[in-house]
Parts: sequence; C-alpha cells; structure tokens
Amino acid sequence: MSPRRARSFRLTRAAGWLAGICACLWTSRPARAAGLPDETYHALPCRPTIACTADIVPEGSIEIEVGVLTKARDTTRTSSMPWLIKLSLLAELQLQLSTNSAYVTSDRGTKALDDATLGLKWNFLAQRGAIPEVSISAEFSAIDSSSIQADRRWAYGGQVIGYVTKDFDWLHADLNLGLNQWWLDGKSITQGLAALALSVELPAHFGVMLEHYQFSDAAPVAPKDGGVLAALTYSPKPYVTLDLGGDVATYTETRAYSLFLGMTFIAIDLWDSPREHTKKTAARHPLRF
Repeated sequence: MSPRRARSFRLTRAAGWLAGICACLWTSRPARAAGLPDETYHALPCRPTIACTADIVPEGSIEIEVGVLTKARDTTRTSSMPWLIKLSLLAELQLQLSTNSAYVTSDRGTKALDDATLGLKWNFLAQRGAIPEVSISAEFSAIDSSSIQADRRWAYGGQVIGYVTKDFDWLHADLNLGLNQWWLDGKSITQGLAALALSVELPAHFGVMLEHYQFSDAAPVAPKDGGVLAALTYSPKPYVTLDLGGDVATYTETRAYSLFLGMTFIAIDLWDSPREHTKKTAARHPLRF
C-alpha cells in the first residue's frame, strides 16, 4: 500500500471509529419523534471556531452554518464557501463536521485548498452568577496541501480549544484559547490561537459584534494570521441568524482584508424531547472566518 493510500486508510478508520461511537450514543436514546425548532431554540453561530460561544444547541438538534468568504492579498482574490454541521448528541456533548474549499478566482481559477475537520465539543460548566460558561473541543483535521507542494500531499492536524462565555448585562463576551498540532511529511508544527469577541443585541432583531483574533505561524501548513473583525447580524427568527461583515488583517503579507456573508440555522430536533429550553441570546456573534 502506498504511503498516500495508507494515510487515507488511517483517516477513514479513525472517522469510522468516531462515527460508531456517535451511533451508539444516538441509538441509546429513547425513540421520539423529530420536530422543527420553535421560539425557544436559538442559533449559536460558531464558524470556524475563532471566537465561538461555549454553549451548544439543545440535545438532538442539528445546526447548520453556511457562508461565502472573499480574502484579498495584493491583486489576488480567494473565494470559498465553508460550512459546518453540528449535532448535539447529549445536553453537554456535540459532534461537529466542517469543510472549506478555496479557489483563487482572480488569476487561474484553480483549486487552492481542501480540508475536512471532525470533532467533539464538551460543555462541562454552566454560567451562573460570576461563574462563566466553559467548554472544550477536540478535533481532527486533514488538509490537501497541494497549494504547498505540487504532488498533492496531505497534512494532518489535531486541535484543542477552550471556550469561555460570560454575559455582562447588555454585553456578551466569548474568549477562545487553542492549540493546533500539524503533521506534514513526518514533521510536527505547533500553532497557537486566541480570540475575543464582544457582541451586543440591538432593537428589531439586529446585533453587532467586534472581535480581535491571532494565529501564530505554522508554515508551511498555515501562515500566521490575525485581524480585527466587525459584523452586523439579523435574526428574523431566534433559530435563524444572518450576518454580514469583514475584517482588516494584522499581517498584510498574509492578506489585506476579508468580507463575508453567512447564515446559521437550527434545521431540526431529531428526538424533540419535551424540556424547558433555556433562553439563549439570539444575536450571539456572526459567522466568522
């Protein structure tokens, strides 16, 4: 078996084990009818884990995030359509699957990057009084590094992120601290990340968000990145959030700025168990890239 096929086999086997565990958790739940979300459900945009909330949607719910992103550097424009699917297996445990496909549209229109990320998020401390809400996630990533090497080798990574969320009267804050460990051709590369987002609800279902984030250098897999991001959100229903915004980059050698449009919605509650839904903030923070 070639090294490339062996790596693909190991990736498939790992994904199969995780899928099996999730299937056991799912089938162990009592049989209940699926139901559509109502006003007690609130969307929690969180893509792609820059400054996500520590909270997760109710048990059994499937939340979907999709968006369009354009990054600019010199005369080059890179466009992508990332998406994220989240399934809350338990009240405190969520399965997450995401991918991002980037295309250099301003010159040759060739594919530059494909990736896939699969992981779990555990919400282990609820917010009460002066105590913030806290979660942790562990994810596995595979990146097509053809933009790094022409022979289309794959880079693999493991990621651990801690999430701290706190509401201060009218202000909502999300702090994320994380560590990525990448492997490319047997070489290990470490990347740190930190982000802080502040969001405020406005009248008529609108909201605003301001965020600062930083990624350390992990070349050649991922360059250092960072910026200041601002966005406007609109939630026509509590379980649907639309967002529009952009950011100015800290490191101009990586990119100058980015613009994005996104949507987050809760599609269905698979086991629709009768419960008291905790009221969530409808305008948490927007889809961010």
